[in-house]
Amino acid sequence: MAAVSTAVPPATEHRLRGHFPRSMTTVHGKSAIGFGIPFLAAGLFAILAAARIIPTREADFHAPRWVVAVCGLIFAGPGAWLILHGISGCLRTARQTRQRERRPEAPWLADYSWNPSEARDDRNTRLKVRGAQFLMLIIFTLPFNYIGFFTKGALAPRLFMAGTADLVLLIFGGAFVYHVAQRIRFGPSRLKFRRFPFFLGERLDVDFVPSRSFGEVNQLTATLRCIREQYVTTPAPDPRTEIVSQLLHAKSETIAPGRIDCADVFALSFALPDGDFETCLSVQPPRYWEIEIVVDMSGMEFKAVYLVPVYRRPAQSRLPANSVTPPSGVDR
Repeated sequence: MAAVSTAVPPATEHRLRGHFPRSMTTVHGKSAIGFGIPFLAAGLFAILAAARIIPTREADFHAPRWVVAVCGLIFAGPGAWLILHGISGCLRTARQTRQRERRPEAPWLADYSWNPSEARDDRNTRLKVRGAQFLMLIIFTLPFNYIGFFTKGALAPRLFMAGTADLVLLIFGGAFVYHVAQRIRFGPSRLKFRRFPFFLGERLDVDFVPSRSFGEVNQLTATLRCIREQYVTTPAPDPRTEIVSQLLHAKSETIAPGRIDCADVFALSFALPDGDFETCLSVQPPRYWEIEIVVDMSGMEFKAVYLVPVYRRPAQSRLPANSVTPPSGVDR
C-alpha cells in the first residue's frame, strides 16, 4: 500500500467546492415550519382555485387552469417540505435530549443514529435528493413551455425562454440518469468499523467492502476529511445565505490493487489529530468526518462517501447541546 498523507490545519482551512453538504437548508426546526407555512398556503390557494374548489371567475384566469395549478405546486411543494423538515427536526431534537439524559457517558449515541458496525455509502440519499430536485425542475419548466409554445407574441423571446428551461432540464436529467446508472453498476458498498466510535488522537481503522466486482482498476484513493459547514450571508446589493463546506483536516491513502472483486476487503487506517475536531451532527450547521473512496478505472467511475464517528473520549468531550448557529457575513 502506498500512502500519501496531507493535513489541513485550522489556520489554513479552505472551502471545499463541489461538496455535497449534509445541511439541506439553512433554516431548521420551528423557523423552517414558520417559513414554509406561507409558501404552502399560497400554493394550496392556487391549486384549489384552479380545481374550482375555491370559487373563482374565468375572467380572473389569464392562463389555463392546469398552468395555475402547476404554479401553485411550485410553491406548495417546497413549503410542505420545509414544514416536514422542521417537524422532523423538532422531534429529533427531543429524542436526542432524552438519549443524552439516559446515556451521558456516550454522547455520540445522542448525536446521530449510528450503526455501530458499519456505514453505508450515501449514494441512496444523494439519488433521493437529486430525484426530488429533478421532479421539481420538471414541474418548474411546464409554465415556461406553455408560454413558449402555446401563447401569442414575439416568437423568438418565447422560444428562447422555453429552450433555456428545457436545456437546463436536459442537463440535470442526464446527470441524474448517470448517477442512477452508477448505482445499478456498483450496487451498495460498506465501510466496516473495527471499533465504535473512533477517538481523536488515536487511529481510525476501517475496511472497505464492495458489493460487486469492479474488474480491472488503476488505483483506489481513500480520503479522510473533517468538514465544518457554515451558513454564509453575502452582503448587499445581492444578499443571500448559502451553505459552505470548510475543510478542516484531510488525509489520503492510495492503493493500486490491480483488480477489485466482490469478495475483496480493503483495510484503511488513518491517524486522527488532536484538537477541536469532534463530530457534532446534532448542531446546525454541523461538523463531521467522512471518508470518500474513488476508484479510477476505465469506463464509469466509482465514487462514494461514508460518514464515520469521530469523537473525544467521554472525559474530554465538549459536544454542545442542540443549537443553530446564525449565518455569518462575508465580503465579496
